[in-house]
Amino acid sequence: MATSTRTIVLSYSGRSVVIPRPSTYADALANARIVFPSLAPETRILLTTTVGLTARCEVVEEAWSAPILREDGKVFRVEEGKPILTLAPSSAVASMSAQKHSREEGDATSSSRKQARCSQSPPPALTSQSAAETTTAPLVAAPRKCTLVIRTYDPQFPLREPFNISALRTTRLAKINQVVAQHLGVSLTEVRLWWEGERLDPGATPESMNFGDEETLEFIAELKAGKPVIYLFPPSALNSVQVDLTLVPEWTFSALYPLSDVTRGKNGRSSTSWTVAASPDGNLVDKASSLSLSYLFWEAHAPSLPPSPPILPFDTPLPLPSTAFNPGRPSLNRSNAALLPFTSFLSHLDKALTSLSLHTPARNDFVTFWLPSFVRIHGRGQQIAFRFVEQAAYEQAARLEVEPRPDIVTRVFLLFKGVKEEDSDGWRKAEEVDWAEEVGVEQGKFGDEKLFRVLEWGGMEVVA
Repeated sequence: MATSTRTIVLSYSGRSVVIPRPSTYADALANARIVFPSLAPETRILLTTTVGLTARCEVVEEAWSAPILREDGKVFRVEEGKPILTLAPSSAVASMSAQKHSREEGDATSSSRKQARCSQSPPPALTSQSAAETTTAPLVAAPRKCTLVIRTYDPQFPLREPFNISALRTTRLAKINQVVAQHLGVSLTEVRLWWEGERLDPGATPESMNFGDEETLEFIAELKAGKPVIYLFPPSALNSVQVDLTLVPEWTFSALYPLSDVTRGKNGRSSTSWTVAASPDGNLVDKASSLSLSYLFWEAHAPSLPPSPPILPFDTPLPLPSTAFNPGRPSLNRSNAALLPFTSFLSHLDKALTSLSLHTPARNDFVTFWLPSFVRIHGRGQQIAFRFVEQAAYEQAARLEVEPRPDIVTRVFLLFKGVKEEDSDGWRKAEEVDWAEEVGVEQGKFGDEKLFRVLEWGGMEVVA
């Protein structure tokens, strides 16, 4: 009877690849270098994995054929550096593996799984070997504490200085999240920590993640609609313009200026409203506060666990977009986004924003607002993937209604993220994309000062 080929999953730097299980450990390492060409040839690599409920362990060559490591689909993380610990020769490992396999066949209890944990004491099978049979190299004990360097990124505020947390290697990251939230003065629900492009599970520990003596973690603000601002340009002065904004349940208002009440309907949608006097030069006066303004400002965030179903359209009939936009799970991939290095991106962005009808002050505000995020991506050695959301799709997520009704409404919303060099193939070519056509902008009309024109711009860094 034919047998199915066993597979393993190799994971490195946020990317995972399924391959047929190599027959030897050396072949596994060779395959790792093939599927992850960014691994430096002169750097030693090793594989680590988890066994049952244990901490992450290094895999040694002698154990490669052990039954517990032959599970179909077993995940092995590819890591660079020196081995974590050195085990006994193959005779001792084989004895340990055989005893463990025998126990699992009889009674796969949690206590038997504990025998496989990475610990500072040799497993029973190793200690039972006599000095004449084998000489066991000493195990290198992991330090009891490690230093976590927390770097914070939030495009709403200047980059804060990194700060350090000294933590036991057995401390759950949920506790570290609490310390970060307290230090930054933010809600615990806003804390998302990332390590080497991987979002950290609050239930993990530095030990289970195989952290070294010092690791850098990144706090990146939750998915936000960053600084959407609304400009009004009437052909003549208007004493009273009402601007209503309604968000789908996947979004919740987090900031408004001028301040305005937020109402939440039974359908989970949030709404707010402003009434302003508007001048042809774009100057506004808020009726509620008498504040003089250049634009209306709003910000929204996605919940920690966005709902799985796609967003539903509003009750008011609207043309359905060809590409849906879910604020909780924005789509940014090779099929819909372009990719550019930082050195080419800024000039392309300025040209794109010009084609999308943003005047010079709006373009300057847009670029300078997001520039710290672009620089941070560049600092990681990554390129910038980006796209502008189709207006009809964006309207489904954030419905904008203005009374008196404007002649033309232009809404520009950028999605972007960093992409590693090894993942840079296959993206759309930015110079071949007509963003005005793709977004649905009527370029000729917006320059007509005889028309009542409304312009909005905003964006979101995709970090999930």
